[in-house]
Amino acid sequence: MTVSKKSDRRKWNCYISAPIGTNIENIRSSLLERKVQLLLPNDIDDGHDLYPNVLDLITNADLVVGVLTRERRSESVIFEVGQAVALGRQIVVFAPPKSRSIPFNLQQFLVLRISLLNRKAIDFAFDQVLSAPSSPKKLEKMGVHNTRSMGAHIDKFLQKIQTAAVANDGVRFEKIITQAIRESGVEIAVEAPLNSRKADLVVWSDIFQSMFGHPLLVEMKVKLRCEEHARGILRQCAQMTAESGATWSLLIYGDGPSMTKISWTSIAPTVLTIAADDLLSKMRNQSFVNIVRNLRNQRVHCGIS
Repeated sequence: MTVSKKSDRRKWNCYISAPIGTNIENIRSSLLERKVQLLLPNDIDDGHDLYPNVLDLITNADLVVGVLTRERRSESVIFEVGQAVALGRQIVVFAPPKSRSIPFNLQQFLVLRISLLNRKAIDFAFDQVLSAPSSPKKLEKMGVHNTRSMGAHIDKFLQKIQTAAVANDGVRFEKIITQAIRESGVEIAVEAPLNSRKADLVVWSDIFQSMFGHPLLVEMKVKLRCEEHARGILRQCAQMTAESGATWSLLIYGDGPSMTKISWTSIAPTVLTIAADDLLSKMRNQSFVNIVRNLRNQRVHCGIS
């Protein structure tokens, strides 16, 4: 899978807001490797008032990264991110791994509870943000909704997915699922670039942001050969989820052993699972977002997926 050339050509400017003395070298170098122009406080001319110049940098940014820390006060970061929210900028917030004190008004954005030394997770996060065709907020203004079921239109996807499963065609399987999710009305569904690929698909939704604090990572497997193979895939998905700084991911599979038993959850508690034909059948009367929300609620409250 590849990102479109249009997405590749997009030029990004980024403002990083962090307490003085915070080690943001991994954030800086990750963005620079992705050809992002950094707009940093040290770009402010001496002798000028601080706030107007910071506001100017935020105004000229496409992406604003806020870094919250335990050992240093982050009021200025929260204030500056608030300015970015008011201006409609794309927001990414980094917080300590076990942080519980994320301001409520920031929880709707991409919040990564990871160490600033976790370069893999930082790289993965920026790959997804920068590959998205536009921000969820912009799409919201365009009137995109994520509560649509597909009705009888889903039948063509059910037929195609069955054909792909019989042929054991993994590439075709992924494309069918991806197209169905996109047509279900989610804000953004981005295929992960091959050169830094962890998940097959990253799904952006305001509801996912409020539930998880990040987009939903989706892994797709056309066939799980046996229970041992299924367990291995679940462990890989759990590792992918952890390394990405995410909380939940979704495994969509074709043929294979049923994963509805409670015993499966102990292998990968952070990985939701659903068979492809079951997912598509549910999408006849439910939106993809609501299906995932129900899976997550079942896992949290009943211990099953």
